[in-house]
Amino acid sequence: MYKKIIKYIWISGLSFFLFIFILVLGARINLFGLFGEIPPFEILENPQKDLATTIYTQDGVLMGKYFDRENRVDVPYRDISKHAIKALVATEDERYEEHSGIDLRALMRVAKGILLGRHLGGGSTISQQVAKNLFEMRTEPKYKGYLYKFSKTESLCIKLKEWITAVRLERAYTKREIITMYFNTVKFGNKIDGIHTAAKTFFNKHPQDLKIEEAAILVGLLRATTFYNPKRNKENALRRRNVVMSQMKKNAFLTENAYDSLRFLPIVLDYNAESYNSGIAPYFRAVIKPQVEAWCEKNGYNIFTSGLKVYTSIDAKVQAYAEQAVATHMSDLQKKLEKEWNNKFPFDKDYLTKEIKKTAYYRELKRKYEIDSINYYLNQKRNTELFTWSGKKEMKVSFVDEFKHHRKFLNTGLVSINPYSREVKAWVGGINHEYFSLDHVQKTKRQPGSTFKPIVYSAAINSGYTPCTTFPDVPMTIKASDGVYWEPKGAKHTGENPSLRTALARSMNNISAKLMQKVGPENAVAHAHQLGVKSELEPVLSLVLGTSSVNVLEMTNSYCTFVNHGTYKDPILIKKITDKHGRVLAEFTNEISSKEVMSQKNAYKVVSMLRGSTLISGGTARRLDTEYGLLKNNEIGGKTGTTQHSTDGWFMGITKDLVTGCWVGGEDNSVRFNSGYYGQGSRMAMPIFAELMSALYDDASSGIHRGPFPLPANIDDAFIKSINCESSQSSDKQNTTDSPEFDVPDM
Repeated sequence: MYKKIIKYIWISGLSFFLFIFILVLGARINLFGLFGEIPPFEILENPQKDLATTIYTQDGVLMGKYFDRENRVDVPYRDISKHAIKALVATEDERYEEHSGIDLRALMRVAKGILLGRHLGGGSTISQQVAKNLFEMRTEPKYKGYLYKFSKTESLCIKLKEWITAVRLERAYTKREIITMYFNTVKFGNKIDGIHTAAKTFFNKHPQDLKIEEAAILVGLLRATTFYNPKRNKENALRRRNVVMSQMKKNAFLTENAYDSLRFLPIVLDYNAESYNSGIAPYFRAVIKPQVEAWCEKNGYNIFTSGLKVYTSIDAKVQAYAEQAVATHMSDLQKKLEKEWNNKFPFDKDYLTKEIKKTAYYRELKRKYEIDSINYYLNQKRNTELFTWSGKKEMKVSFVDEFKHHRKFLNTGLVSINPYSREVKAWVGGINHEYFSLDHVQKTKRQPGSTFKPIVYSAAINSGYTPCTTFPDVPMTIKASDGVYWEPKGAKHTGENPSLRTALARSMNNISAKLMQKVGPENAVAHAHQLGVKSELEPVLSLVLGTSSVNVLEMTNSYCTFVNHGTYKDPILIKKITDKHGRVLAEFTNEISSKEVMSQKNAYKVVSMLRGSTLISGGTARRLDTEYGLLKNNEIGGKTGTTQHSTDGWFMGITKDLVTGCWVGGEDNSVRFNSGYYGQGSRMAMPIFAELMSALYDDASSGIHRGPFPLPANIDDAFIKSINCESSQSSDKQNTTDSPEFDVPDM
């Protein structure tokens, strides 16, 4: 009897192992198509996962990402917190260093739990979980065979193939490489793929900087990414964190004293859910995206999955100071605007009806409902988040009220460019990309007001005029080439004979109009296009007052030509693109676009004239010196611009290191100041430039410093004095006022 029992045990055991062998072999070769495919060895050698394209500043600061299904960035082993690695091993695979992909003791524990009807822990090793993460054997159709039609055999097939793949991974990679794969492929929640994104999202940190308790939270989150989410379910996450740290203590990764002190700490998050609105320069990233997509399509890459690295021209510090300058000034300016209007903005019913019909929400309603239902939903109150300068505000308002709330805000567009290389160093396309996605640097065009005058004055200098040429400031009516008479309106007549330098500094409309007549509108348009203005310009006399709409980028780049000794270049936004390993795939330069459009001396004359607005009495930018102190040991030039009814405020500022253009106005023309005091470029836009340059000058590490404009070759002191017209204007610095402008005439 005893021998029969022994024989039966041996036969059963051998039969079981034979059965397992046949199952494993069948799964390995996908016998009769029952099991589905297993990733071939070639794929194991080079596993592919979707990797987001990352965008960087020129100094290597991560700006943001382009991603679709998965928001993933790979990090090497050395950049993963040792605490996270220990937490993972202690919690998920205690014998990770001992097994070769399958932990038999863990499997026996699982089997015992099944027999006892209790959960005694999982059996999946880290290598098995990597296999699941890498190859999605639970979801991809090619990995599904006939046995997947039945739930019990489906689970068996999945496990068998995960075991096989785990063993093959262990043979192909080191333990460290598998750990790295795990942290780079595991999901921590919706669009939180890999430890890089998880650390950034929950703690705003790089993964190597995670503390013990933070690493424990992330590892604990993997058990159930919603239930243990520390943002949504803090109490659950706290309990799970302490379980993970308890496992670390059990496995000697954490001392008793450390555990006792850490387990009482509260969860502290610095939550930053990544989206296209988050990160540095979101408007800029949206603008360059089509260019990157076009390059990817041409060269066989996918912008969302190829893991490309895009290095831009943006300077992280200049961008940060620019965003801060915009926020500081625009929040203050908005308060003044709302006080003036007493929050009763001129949004009549006809205007609202017309503008709301342009929205995506209205079009969605129109597809579903008749007009009565559309009006009902437009006016139905619902919970929504509104933008305010003190932060997001959750309120219960109708779509109509939400629309009116956001339409009342003044907006802005700012760009700063290195005038020599033409690399764009800062780009702020609006006040908040989440709520106001329209870019006001390149995508919108507005009348530039008097900021267009230097282009006409530049054309005059090219024609032989000098900064010291004088014109009488008297009333005038000018006959255009078509025989129509035109008189610039809103101009004050002093009866004096100021130089062109003084006339530009004070933004004198009469003299500017007379100069336009001398230069000729067609010549002025041609010269503007040479300098860098790409927009179509109407060749009329009033163009000198900025009647043709342009964008901030082209105007700023035109002023760069003055500082760059008369040489034009295209702006550079992207410097290079590399693959995920850092191999350079493309580099971008603007040398082919370089061309001289003015002599060096003539360009310097224009720079001198632009400096006049900060030096000459009545100059529209005098406050840069008197209020902001920016002229101490420094040279700055600039030009303000204000359009009719104070609709648009502009400022163009030049320094030896940066040229900055800024526009301020409402997305709707009715949102404007009624008073001329706040509604001029020197108060709407110039303070942003002043705040930016003050911050950069105060930061010795910014690379932006005070100093004079570089001189062209072969000029002397006599030349400089002659173009500054010093004999007639040496006493003008005593007057500290700046003149209001109303540049665009009634047409």
